[in-house]
Amino acid sequence: METATFQTMLAKHGRSPGTVIPLIVLHVGALLAPFFFTWEGLWIALGLYILMGLGITVGFHRLLTHGAFQTYQWVRWMFALLGGLAGQSHIR
Repeated sequence: METATFQTMLAKHGRSPGTVIPLIVLHVGALLAPFFFTWEGLWIALGLYILMGLGITVGFHRLLTHGAFQTYQWVRWMFALLGGLAGQSHIR
């Protein structure tokens, strides 16, 4: 019987290390978060949550997918950056 490596297990299930490893780090960080809690960190997290949500809904979905409105080039780039920071892959 052959020993399965991390790479072969990921390939068998159609996953890549570039997707799985950041998710593992995210979950380990979530488990450690109660030990490093600060109110300032909470407010920063909430602000980023709102900004990245706008990047996904307004930027990726309405602007870049449907072309629902026209705006300045720097605004398009900002929405694309915020959507990318939210882990929504890349723009094709």
